[in-house]
Amino acid sequence: MPWTISRNGGAATTLAAWGIEAITLNLKSFDTDELVFVIKKQDALSAATFVYGDTVALVDPSGVTRFQGKIRVDVTNASAESERVTYTAWNVWDDLKTTIYQQTRALTSTTDWITLFNKPTTQVVLFRDPDYQSLGSWQKWTVHQQINDVLTFAQANGCALSFDLSGISGANDQQSPWSEATDISCAAVLRRCQSPMADLSGYFDYTTTPPTLRCVRRSSMGTNALDLLDATKVTKIDRLRQLNDMVPPGVVFIFVTSAVNPATGKTYDIITTSSAGATSGPRVVVNTINLTQLENDSSFYTVPLALKTRNMAQDYFATLAVPWFEGQITTKQQEVDNTWHPAMIATFTHGRADWAATGAVVQLVSLEPLSGTITVRFGPPPMLGAADWVKAQIAGQFLRQGAPASTGTSGASPDGSSPSLGGTTETLILCSGERVTVLTR
Repeated sequence: MPWTISRNGGAATTLAAWGIEAITLNLKSFDTDELVFVIKKQDALSAATFVYGDTVALVDPSGVTRFQGKIRVDVTNASAESERVTYTAWNVWDDLKTTIYQQTRALTSTTDWITLFNKPTTQVVLFRDPDYQSLGSWQKWTVHQQINDVLTFAQANGCALSFDLSGISGANDQQSPWSEATDISCAAVLRRCQSPMADLSGYFDYTTTPPTLRCVRRSSMGTNALDLLDATKVTKIDRLRQLNDMVPPGVVFIFVTSAVNPATGKTYDIITTSSAGATSGPRVVVNTINLTQLENDSSFYTVPLALKTRNMAQDYFATLAVPWFEGQITTKQQEVDNTWHPAMIATFTHGRADWAATGAVVQLVSLEPLSGTITVRFGPPPMLGAADWVKAQIAGQFLRQGAPASTGTSGASPDGSSPSLGGTTETLILCSGERVTVLTR
């Protein structure tokens, strides 16, 4: 049985019957999968075989669906020697990139947003449940919960997908500080979730309808072995190296909150830290996270979550502690099987000894059904980019965009009296000699 493509749910038609002379399927982690194929036509200016918006499905000889998507690009080339049209189909990640994430809140005054009445807004606070509990008691979301919410929103707003988050549930889940954003796409939110969880990957499983986005961490990825001396399969090795330069000696998160002295109206910063490994020196990731003007509980970030033994800095340090592996390998097989997909780990046999201890995380798989070629590309996740230490530093930054007014109150009183919200307090002696007690919580 040959490879086939169906259009708009119609009959499966062979590549040869479509007139396809070249075809490539690129599968990516947390990015747009794309199917690119070239049709040789007798008249390239005649009616198009496929039109924008057509749905297409690619099925391999064993009957496994390898891609589902929609035609988004067609390019015509014609000359005296040849005439052809190149079509590109994108998967549902394209819909995630063009769907703006919204949360439902309520307007109780002209300046203050809290959830009492349904009111959608694109000014969102990530990693925090918008469901209002009480002043100072917002429900915190982990990475798993944030991904679940944004994908549920995408489903409800026309993105044809299902999802499986079992690979980041339970012990694999992780905390993250609240982060504001405005007019952010669903795809960007998913990329944003990689900031505290750098070893998070995702891929689409097209054997289900609609396709299933499966999110996994490196610790729960499947593996596949490559024998580097098997010349019948491995035809080319490009730029393989371990990225030991991206393993930091330590991680320090500095959290900034604030309190107000009601006697003077002055605001004072409160500094708490969460660290793992070295706390200063070359290559140490040091990141200041500004949480002022947001209802927050700093202990959420500096102590472990329930049933966990690591705080936020320790969790992030652990995601970078195992070296990444970069490069790509091209294989040649009689049939392009369904063995490889992004978000899995390649292990090497008959290679260098130091490679055996490092798992190469697959970020891109490029299939060429007509030639039987598979190119497997390894590396850090897209948000870390190339092997550049500055990229790792930037990826660890938890930036705030905008500063809406706080809906709660945190207080401080002169002369050592207790702040209005209770909690842990600390008495400071200012340069003027004034004593103030700040709420550290």
